[in-house]
Amino acid sequence: MRNIIITGGTSGIGKAFVDTFSSSYSFHILSSKLASTNLSQTYVKCNLNSETDMDKFVNHIKSKNIFFSGLIHSAGVTYPQNEKISYDDWEETLKINFFSLSYLMNGLKDNMKNNSSVVLLSSIGGQLGFEGNPSYQISKASLIQFTKSLAVDLQPNIRVNCIAPGYIMTDMTKKSFEDMEMNKKIKDKTLLNRWGNANEVAEVINFLISSSSSYINGQTINVDG
Repeated sequence: MRNIIITGGTSGIGKAFVDTFSSSYSFHILSSKLASTNLSQTYVKCNLNSETDMDKFVNHIKSKNIFFSGLIHSAGVTYPQNEKISYDDWEETLKINFFSLSYLMNGLKDNMKNNSSVVLLSSIGGQLGFEGNPSYQISKASLIQFTKSLAVDLQPNIRVNCIAPGYIMTDMTKKSFEDMEMNKKIKDKTLLNRWGNANEVAEVINFLISSSSSYINGQTINVDG
């Protein structure tokens, strides 16, 4: 079974992928939350805001000589800034949503097998302008550009692609989903006239992490209805 690292695999889209494809991959799940472990899932408590935690994980992988076929970066936080802009919120958003991936990839790239695949979870917020949440949007835009940079740096043995989901029903978007006015506004702007569900993104992650997408590299694919 192929070894896959996934950040943020205990909630949202990341959890949907782990739950749906737990029989297909052996997961090493980095999360700030603890969860029970089964045969195909190893949970590692890791604060992606902490270089110490990430170093501990990287050193463990290297000391055990573990190799991976894929890495999925699904972890993310959002701190809307309607009135007051907080430096701490900006710093944490950029660290977890973007910098943690850069740090982990730098430490783990030598433990990625040939023909490995890396999938980053960005957002349409990294492509379009939305009110009141600039730090989130900038962090997601960074992932789109980082996809291109990594694809160049890691060629030809490791592919790197990105997914930009639209409005997907998760805990992060629950407040907007339950706001009937906001819910309708989003549906009216979506060609399929509905919100997406996490499993629909999980299917695209599986496509990109697998050999089915073997000639796709450096791309951002929108899953936004």
